[in-house]
Amino acid sequence: MLDAIFYLRLVGLILSFVGFKRLVEDKLDIKPNYSCLFIFSSISCLIYFAGFIGKLWFASYLLFTIGLVLFIFYLFKQKLTFFLLIQKVNLLNISFFIALIILFFSLIPTNFIHYDNFSHWGIIVKYLLATDAMPTVATDIIDFKTYPLGSTSFIYYVSRIVGYSQGLMLFAQSLLILSSFYALFGVIRDIRRYLLISVMGLSFSLMTIFNISIRINNLLVDFLLPLLSLAIIAIIYSYRDRILKACFIVLPILSLLTIVKNSGLFFYAICIFYLLFYIFHSFSKKNIKQNIKYASIGFLTIVTSMLPYIIWNLHTKIALQGTNSKHTLSVENFKEVSSEKSQETVQLIVSKFFNAILSIDSLSTRGLLIFHIITFISYFVALFILKKHWNSLKILLLLDLIVVLYYAGNLAMFIYTMPTEEAIVLAGLERYLSSMVIFFIGIVSFNLVINIEQSLHIQQGPKRDYKAFKSIQTKRIYQNSALICTALTLSFLFSEINGMNSMNQSYADTIPGKVTAAVGDQMQLDTQNKFLVYAEDTDNQLSNFSLQYAVKYFLFSPNVDGISTFALEDKSTLDNYDYLLILDDNSVLDGLKLTSKKDLTSSKLYKIDHQQLLEIDPATLSE
Repeated sequence: MLDAIFYLRLVGLILSFVGFKRLVEDKLDIKPNYSCLFIFSSISCLIYFAGFIGKLWFASYLLFTIGLVLFIFYLFKQKLTFFLLIQKVNLLNISFFIALIILFFSLIPTNFIHYDNFSHWGIIVKYLLATDAMPTVATDIIDFKTYPLGSTSFIYYVSRIVGYSQGLMLFAQSLLILSSFYALFGVIRDIRRYLLISVMGLSFSLMTIFNISIRINNLLVDFLLPLLSLAIIAIIYSYRDRILKACFIVLPILSLLTIVKNSGLFFYAICIFYLLFYIFHSFSKKNIKQNIKYASIGFLTIVTSMLPYIIWNLHTKIALQGTNSKHTLSVENFKEVSSEKSQETVQLIVSKFFNAILSIDSLSTRGLLIFHIITFISYFVALFILKKHWNSLKILLLLDLIVVLYYAGNLAMFIYTMPTEEAIVLAGLERYLSSMVIFFIGIVSFNLVINIEQSLHIQQGPKRDYKAFKSIQTKRIYQNSALICTALTLSFLFSEINGMNSMNQSYADTIPGKVTAAVGDQMQLDTQNKFLVYAEDTDNQLSNFSLQYAVKYFLFSPNVDGISTFALEDKSTLDNYDYLLILDDNSVLDGLKLTSKKDLTSSKLYKIDHQQLLEIDPATLSE
């Protein structure tokens, strides 16, 4: 159970965020739709850079304090704060507030289940919280040291201020996800048009459907990457007539995108091309100085946003010299991994890849097909019924080109950077492809919203016109469409929430559920003791190391081995370990005796002393 201190710290963090939000909206003139993501991305980058100089703890509390001071300042400066907040209340803000509350109470009691939380995304945050330092070559608890620390930095910041819990880490990442999606609504000129809000809401709910292999109840970033890039595109579009302002706002978000994950560079490139398009579009034939200014600012934006990625590469070459992780982007790693694969193996990978992406059973393939159909239908409805020429087909053609390039990049990844045993089974393919499907859905959706808004018979401005529709019939169509979109949105979102709650209820039967029941969740890094785990190799939990990674996470120790068989004549093997964790009952273990002469039971941790076992309380491990 989380105590009152946890919630007090959480409230303090929220107030600190509010202080920064007031600052950027008041002094930097950033729209409310973009201010949250701008703040979160800026904090992430600042914490990230603080890690290189060993000041993670100091930077976190400094930023937290500055935010609180800003909140207090604006509270006294604007004594009618409550009334100012009331003025900003609209359907969109109310909807996001409710979604945030529902997510909070759904995620806070949630525990990690997905394998990759324990192999990297969760364990790296836990390490940062325990040491307030970046991993080094000697940090054995972290296997994937070359993975950049983009979203990890923000999760660390939230957890450092509020406190450690798996649920809070998930909620911290959901803040990045929600703020990214909130930014998409910035492309809507008239936010009081409920149909436009409901269409965007439906697009997000559909994203969760095609994100089913990832879900938001884990720290994997495959859902975050496309949302960050969509937010950047939305900001650039919204500020297309103030392109220098757009460069400033997207700078920290672009920077974050480069260091969330290496595959984020693909989405980064898309955003840069889109930014350059509007920079060149802003050029004037008569004003050469202005053109030079725009080009210089664009170039500076690109260079500055790439700095975090460049610095990380230098860090891995110097501080992590000789360390190679899966998907490491280096010529040496490409040559090493690709040389392991014979020509026949490469052909097998290529064959399986094309069979997978062309199969209608693939969720990602179905997603692309469905949104192609939606685009064609909307285009012809606009053409023949509304008598409007939408740009949907042009956007679709461009998206198809992006999909082809992204899929080609994924195929190259399986061939050149992924270990052979994983590449042959196309490990994680559906998860990787879902990122592109989410990006595809996002672009189609807000292009649809823009086209719908521009096609409305009455274009509302700051002063509302009482006659907002061409006729009673079109009003009914508008209302019914909005209601249908709302009903579908709520249905899909509640399905997602119920799915997560169902996983929470069955947590005790999962691998991490069994492990945490036996050993708890240790926070003190243990590099001295050695642990042996005995369990059956059910669903290859030992062969694929998912069990060992879960045990490493909860015991917070790099020294973990697993076995599924044990011969009594090999009892001397126990002398190589300090502790034995038994997760499955097996009669072959009856020959091992406790000093208390009890029978061994599963889901227990035992101290090994000269081939004798003594049951211990996991809480004593940190003493």
